[in-house]
Amino acid sequence: LGVRTLEDIPRTHFVTEYVGELISEYDKLCVPDGRYLIELVVNADNPDDSVYIYPDKFGNIAKFINHSCAPNCTAMLVNDGTARRIAIMTRKKIKAGEELTFKYSDSKEYFETYFRCVCNTKNCIINKM
Repeated sequence: LGVRTLEDIPRTHFVTEYVGELISEYDKLCVPDGRYLIELVVNADNPDDSVYIYPDKFGNIAKFINHSCAPNCTAMLVNDGTARRIAIMTRKKIKAGEELTFKYSDSKEYFETYFRCVCNTKNCIINKM
């Protein structure tokens, strides 16, 4: 499906929150297919310290933002003082009509197991497998 913007969005601008159920490494094995499942590394010093967000039961427009290995947005873990949330932020200025994209995961296993990347960008993870 994909999501396109109707107006220009500046760099480092908040787009939306990625809403869904936070699930563990173990629980992700029960996900019937990889649709909408995203991985977010919580601790940059330990890439294995990840959370998975699955918006099957509840979610918003963010679940329709497509993956790209050369994204124009990024998913960031933010703390609003009461809870941790996933914010989708722009990485660069995005022009009206452009599709919004972000990188679902950096994990090779994720792309081998849950998601077949078809972004066809120069840096596509498929080219590195």
